[in-house]
Amino acid sequence: MVPISKMACFVAKPGMETRLGEELQALVHPTRAEAGVWRHDVLQDLDAPRRRMVQEDWRSVQDFDIHMPTRYGTAFVGKIPQLCGARSWASETRQARTSTSSTTSV
Repeated sequence: MVPISKMACFVAKPGMETRLGEELQALVHPTRAEAGVWRHDVLQDLDAPRRRMVQEDWRSVQDFDIHMPTRYGTAFVGKIPQLCGARSWASETRQARTSTSSTTSV
């Protein structure tokens, strides 16, 4: 298994800062209960209160792929257009002999 790290940045639309924070915090407990997760943390940028970051470390890509279609995962993804602006993004790093990184907009 190849461990994987994920980072996502969510920039709330004006007036949606609190709601975005609540929605992200609601993911913490069920995600941390998943077998393949090593870390799932939600951070707020103190210099940019509309920006939240999610840092995740997973045992494998397969574990992350199991996480994404969960009820709570798909519910949150469906809310992103309502909560976030266009400057949100996600990146991935796989730990192997050669590391691969990619960044995509969400």
